[in-house]
Amino acid sequence: MDHPDVLSGEDDVPILLAVLRHCPDARRRAMAALKLGTVEGCDAEINGILSRYAQDADALVAVSCCESLLVRGQLSDQMMGSLMNLTEHPDPRIRLDVCTTLRRLAGTPREDDAIHALLLRLNDSSPAVRSMAALTLSDFQERTETILERLIDRCSLETDAATIGAIETATQRIVVNAAATGEPLPFADDDDVADDGQ
Repeated sequence: MDHPDVLSGEDDVPILLAVLRHCPDARRRAMAALKLGTVEGCDAEINGILSRYAQDADALVAVSCCESLLVRGQLSDQMMGSLMNLTEHPDPRIRLDVCTTLRRLAGTPREDDAIHALLLRLNDSSPAVRSMAALTLSDFQERTETILERLIDRCSLETDAATIGAIETATQRIVVNAAATGEPLPFADDDDVADDGQ
């Protein structure tokens, strides 16, 4: 049988489904789930299987299935419940993966849920998770004032240099994106703007 890392087309769906269902290696199952997210066609079958395995006992497989469902435009309460529960997983690698996956909710009806979960992860015990939460928050165009305030508050308390760098990068991305779209910056002070006429 071919290795699931090299499979990608509709013809490979039976192999990918078999790996997801039966392989003892969670990493290969997760990779098969991610590959299924990119396959066009077979929508009902693939979406049904991914939805079932989004509740998998192995958290890596569950996160991968949730991400693939989001890639495929599927947004269910069951999948969201699974994803939100995984934000509290004891393994920081899983929480980091969830933070990465939550960026796929930008611009969807569940965007506020993702922002709320990411804001909570700014206080995570893992610096890597805090960093990813900050960077992912910069992908959201809604609630920028709240996000900037929380990032600035977190930065003032942060002791990890890499996390401080991630927060600064996220803050800069939000400001640049707001300026590019003409969105008013939440902390702009009119007194700081130079008057060209004087």
